[in-house]
Amino acid sequence: LLSAGFGDIPAVTVHFSDEKLNYQPGFQISKKKLARLGLLGALLSDSIMQFHQATEVREKKKGSTQKLTERCLDRMSKMITGELKTTHLALLREAVDEFNRIETHDGDYPAVGFVGEIYVKYNPFANFRMCDWLKDKGIEVVIPPMVDFFTQGLINTRENHKANMQRSNK
Repeated sequence: LLSAGFGDIPAVTVHFSDEKLNYQPGFQISKKKLARLGLLGALLSDSIMQFHQATEVREKKKGSTQKLTERCLDRMSKMITGELKTTHLALLREAVDEFNRIETHDGDYPAVGFVGEIYVKYNPFANFRMCDWLKDKGIEVVIPPMVDFFTQGLINTRENHKANMQRSNK
């Protein structure tokens, strides 16, 4: 931002290191709260995304899955911010029931895993709407859950320590 002439614009960096990157004194959030909200949001959105991916290619009424997905994500956001008083399990039960009520075509659909750079996987502009194109061809697109991306680093670190490939920070 500085080199672009926007030095007066605050930038908040969300991370878990002890380093203060782009410190902003007016923005304070505890790491524990950030981790809890981030994990809850990722788990819920991953579940809703899996429901979406499995249903959208089979839907009889085009657009019904997207509409429900947006409604579920809105409720999830309101639950996380405290605007909606419910639990994550109640929200998931409601989502499962609602996705199961969408009318779908029977039959087997080929599935393809969509992997790669995290931004490209989740952003239609960045992936040139490849997921939409595949769905239009009757192919179920399976994108790995976001939680897997974040937990993989923890697993890699632990396994690297066990194999003496990386030193522990203890």
